Amino acid sequence: MEEAQAEEPTEEPTEEPAEEAEEEPAEAEETEDADEELITVSDLVDEDELDGDDSIADLLEDVNEQPAEGEIVPDGIEGISNGGVDFANMMKYNRSFIARIIQSNDDVKRYYGQVKNAMLAYKKVNSSIAWGAERFNKGRETIAKFKIRGKTLCLYLNLDSNEYKTSVYHHVDVTNNKSMRGTPMMVKIKSPLGVKKAIRLIDEMLAKRNGEKRVIQERDYAAMYPYETIEELIEDGLVKDVSKNK
Repeated sequence: MEEAQAEEPTEEPTEEPAEEAEEEPAEAEETEDADEELITVSDLVDEDELDGDDSIADLLEDVNEQPAEGEIVPDGIEGISNGGVDFANMMKYNRSFIARIIQSNDDVKRYYGQVKNAMLAYKKVNSSIAWGAERFNKGRETIAKFKIRGKTLCLYLNLDSNEYKTSVYHHVDVTNNKSMRGTPMMVKIKSPLGVKKAIRLIDEMLAKRNGEKRVIQERDYAAMYPYETIEELIEDGLVKDVSKNK
């Protein structure tokens, strides 16, 4: 079986612009794409997938996730200062998912790339990037989503949380989160071990859907998304200065 698979031509994983929030993309034909370029604002859907509670949760994650020693702090967002947090400045910017990837450290970018490549290594699986998240579909079914909460990469999977031990995966049941409908199992990816566990869950999830692997050209997303300042991201259209709307 492995020998037959090796003979297949290498495919380029597909990434598509997201459709309207309520619509699921039609099943994509398997075609070879041109070399991927950096996602720009024209490739993003200017939509807010988050409800109010989720937006507040994102803000709290930004506060609680303190930078590790030597870690790059996203430019334009103040950390702890004079015994408190500058909430006004933190709420000044609405950062897209891609902006959060760009301002993440290289470890997070590497984890993101490894898990994303593992997902796209399955036939008929493609991704689409919206303002606040990245969605993965197999045919018309949404099977996973990526978000960054604070500085942590989070993967939401179309799996039943009750079927897995929290002592092993340390996952969270987000069934009650409307914006994560269809992907109720959330795992945080903070280490190489977290990557391995996430890929194991992806393989189990796709096995339940008769997923077939293909040979793809893996991409270095850390190299694709070099760090940019908040001013550069605003100019790119990947961050909104919401204070100007007041």
